[in-house]
Amino acid sequence: MNCIKTLIVIAQVCLICILTAVYLSDRPYYEHFLKDPSKEPTSCEDFKFGCCEIYPTCHFEGGDRENLHVDSSEMNFKVAVKYNEQGTNCPRIKHIVEVFNSLDFKTPYELLVYNSGCLEKNSLYKCCSIDYMCDERYHYDYIIGPSPLHEGDYQTIYNEFYNGTEVLVLNKQEPSVNFECPKIDEIVNVYQREMIKRNEKSIILPIIITINYIILGITLCIVFNCIHCSKIQKNEHVQIQQSSV
Repeated sequence: MNCIKTLIVIAQVCLICILTAVYLSDRPYYEHFLKDPSKEPTSCEDFKFGCCEIYPTCHFEGGDRENLHVDSSEMNFKVAVKYNEQGTNCPRIKHIVEVFNSLDFKTPYELLVYNSGCLEKNSLYKCCSIDYMCDERYHYDYIIGPSPLHEGDYQTIYNEFYNGTEVLVLNKQEPSVNFECPKIDEIVNVYQREMIKRNEKSIILPIIITINYIILGITLCIVFNCIHCSKIQKNEHVQIQQSSV
């Protein structure tokens, strides 16, 4: 019986150690990209390559038909930091909008129904679209790998092949409700809140660890109490035997 109790205690200690190790090892994903790992980050300046950026709008200036000029927007460091100088891991606007669209729909079928509803000629659902090509072309053609395409009349190429390529923004409200198309900043803010929520540590694991500590404490009390009682009974038995001799 004592062996079983000992094994139970050992098993509980091992479980607590494993759960604690998992919890402590669950460090923020961006820790490896800090300039100073010992410092708690407060801004994008604390990271080796800075935060990810998106490029919502772009234009060609004056007679410069070679260079695409963009307006950039920096993302929250808790959501997306660059893993390298080019930011090859950074989410693009198209992906951000797709995540935004999926948040209120439980299945791909629901997404398809609303998507089709937006495309109908006399649709009850008013939907919007975001031009994402500016973001992608600047990122791929100018940052990741400068393309020979823009060593000349890139404006003509952009206008003919890329300009006006849009991703659908789905309407999440009832048809009777007045629906205003969300701006890209609003979509990005929703996306970032969702990503921060997903990256937060779960409170469930600390609760499980605490419960196991309580159970371990109760078990140890029972075990030590049983050992103490056993010693008392043994001593009483020895005294009885000695007195009877």
